[in-house]
Amino acid sequence: MEKITIGYFMSKAKKKKMDWDTFKEYAESQDVIIEEIDTNNFTSEQKYDIIIGKFTDFLVKGTEKSKELERNFEKWINEGNVKTVVDSMDAQRNCISRESISHFGEFLETNVGDVPIKNPKTLVITENERRNNYTELLNEKGINFPVICKPNQACGSLESHEMGVVFNESQIHQFDLPCVIQEFYNHGGVINKVFVCGLDEFSVVKRPSITDITYEENHEPIIFNSQDMSHLMNNDTENYEIPSDHILSSIIKLINKKFDLNLFGFDLIQNNITGKYAVVDINFFPGYKGLDNFHEKLLNCLLGVHKSKHNNNNDN
Repeated sequence: MEKITIGYFMSKAKKKKMDWDTFKEYAESQDVIIEEIDTNNFTSEQKYDIIIGKFTDFLVKGTEKSKELERNFEKWINEGNVKTVVDSMDAQRNCISRESISHFGEFLETNVGDVPIKNPKTLVITENERRNNYTELLNEKGINFPVICKPNQACGSLESHEMGVVFNESQIHQFDLPCVIQEFYNHGGVINKVFVCGLDEFSVVKRPSITDITYEENHEPIIFNSQDMSHLMNNDTENYEIPSDHILSSIIKLINKKFDLNLFGFDLIQNNITGKYAVVDINFFPGYKGLDNFHEKLLNCLLGVHKSKHNNNNDN
């Protein structure tokens, strides 16, 4: 029986964070071959049963070099050199746009069954919609202050994490377009970071978030980088109860159904007033903090997705 071969594409920083050499050793102990994809020389000599690629690294850049890499990757995959991609380029594209993530919120609310979900009302303002006053657009969406303003690009740069809570219409204009505007929910100063490795394996870590806010129209905007919020955080998370496995599993299955993602993370908050949950971010192949035996579970996920796709193809 031939060994399964897995090709990978990711940055040096990501490999270090994932302790990739240890994963490679573990995979090879299970008779699985792990090889780095040569992106400078896409040929039919490079053939893999499975590839795992952090495509978001170049999808967000928009440079000629990154677009050429994207075209070469897609051409090489479509020529039949890869049997299974975890996760596809199209799936990962959804994670680089906060507008796409907000549309998922609408899908989630109508499909989640008995899970109490209510995502924030959202307005996306593009460069073409720039105007002197956004009050009419906000009213059309039924959005009330305070709101949080975020860049539409969700990852790939320092600027993608620069955002702010604003308290009146005039404060919106300090943010570059395209911009995503969402109603701000007080959520007890706690955010649930959920890390998913296949539909059946996940971990959840509760982390401090921006403290609850009392609305005042003349309040100064609260500007911050979401990767460094220590000066705004409520550090008392001890008594906060994380969501049940039923709630998390229901959301995981719908993210997989909507975006065809298997390796992802999402941020979940709970509205102080209504008690309902909201998904406020989704990202591909996160850090997986708190997921025990991660390398074993990652390999099982990759092999499981490949087997499922192979079986489905045989049935058709």
